[in-house]
Amino acid sequence: MEKKQSTRERMIDHMKDRMKEVKEANRDEEKRKEFEQGILAVTKKLHYKIELSWGGPADWLEVITDKDNKEIEGIIYHFSDWHVHEEEYLNNEEFEEARQFIEPFIIN
Repeated sequence: MEKKQSTRERMIDHMKDRMKEVKEANRDEEKRKEFEQGILAVTKKLHYKIELSWGGPADWLEVITDKDNKEIEGIIYHFSDWHVHEEEYLNNEEFEEARQFIEPFIIN
């Protein structure tokens, strides 16, 4: 029986396929037009980086907001140590606590 791929493994496979399409689009005008026809939207977001530490390890919060009203749409915790990087979206409770802390930095 074949092992079911994890979501991460599926994401990596999908990303590789997309990057092949991008490469083809960069090299062939017809492929580019075809690829552009499939794009659903281009959305502008404003990202803030709240740096908590710089090294040994480094960690920070990435805050994603609507560019117009600065409403916080997502918060990602990043952890980086010796060329290894992990990130995780905050869950509901963590998001709410972090949002309360972060809002004063981005509202002004």
